[in-house]
Amino acid sequence: MSIQVGKPVTGRDLIGRDEEITTILHLLKAGQSVVVIAPRRFGKTSLMFEVLRKIKQEKWFTCYVDLFSVPTLLALAERITESVLSNSKLSNLFRKFKDDVVELARQLQIKHEFEGTEFILGFAQKQMDEWRMLEQSIEFIESYASGKNTRMIATFDEFGDVKKLDGEKITKLFRSKIQVQKNTAYFFTGSYESIMSQIFVKENAPFYRFARIIHLGYIDQDPFLKYMSSILNKENIPYQKQHLTKILKITRGHPYYTQLMLQEMMIMYQLSKENQLPTIKKLTDRILLIEKNYLEKYWETISSIKEERIIITKLAENKTSIYGSINRKDINVARGIKNLIGKGVVFKKDTRYILADPIFELWIQKNVLQ
Repeated sequence: MSIQVGKPVTGRDLIGRDEEITTILHLLKAGQSVVVIAPRRFGKTSLMFEVLRKIKQEKWFTCYVDLFSVPTLLALAERITESVLSNSKLSNLFRKFKDDVVELARQLQIKHEFEGTEFILGFAQKQMDEWRMLEQSIEFIESYASGKNTRMIATFDEFGDVKKLDGEKITKLFRSKIQVQKNTAYFFTGSYESIMSQIFVKENAPFYRFARIIHLGYIDQDPFLKYMSSILNKENIPYQKQHLTKILKITRGHPYYTQLMLQEMMIMYQLSKENQLPTIKKLTDRILLIEKNYLEKYWETISSIKEERIIITKLAENKTSIYGSINRKDINVARGIKNLIGKGVVFKKDTRYILADPIFELWIQKNVLQ
């Protein structure tokens, strides 16, 4: 079976994001930094990897750092430095000798890379100023590209997680350094809109008007229908278009859940003695079981606040007007919606507010509303 779920994908496996990719590439090549905001599991990392793949084909330098997995300031400085060095295949050398000042210096001199990289020796020193190392690593992004007479695209995945380190100070440091860089454009992604707004949107934000903001939504039905059909045809699994359309009605084109349902449908078909596709009910029941722990924890986390719990359950009931379906004397609906949007739980589609996670909505209907 040729489909994986939960991992970043690129190339032909990245479905329905052609317009966003083209727009982002155009902006980055023009020197315009970009911010992509979307709930988790909407394919931000896959989108970023595909942009990097295409940029590398044009011989540009790239830098990639995932803030979600960075525990300290020094680790952030190391990840940036290592990623920059990977453009000249020196990242392995850096990892191997970063604790040995003498050997690292010797290796850099042998590779004729010492000029402009002296600060790297600081990683091997016992007493170092981690803020200074971070500052120099940000400067290194630009200096390394300009020293090689090329352009750089620096990408920071889940940039909102910078808040866990010392977000305000770090973002100000980033802004002070990169606003004067001429050879580097930056590409940020983030999941929690409230945090990303504090960094990029609000008038007093460190990166106010610095980058073009792009919001990712669901993927259109047609690209997913073509993708699902091609996978099933390749596996010689008979199907009806109507069956796939019903799946997409449930997932709304949510990237993660659409691929998960396709994968599980194929597994259930292979295990079926009758060699038949599962009914939509059996398939959705199976997905709810697979996602059970995640969905229960998600509900526990976001239902602790009364007004948000009420709004979430009303949205799961598919009320046309959330304001008209709630007694506004009991709760502050506008505040609750704003907070839920800020957490990435809710977003506005056309004129309606909807839950970003369609399977979570289905779980609420079955476990809370019944």
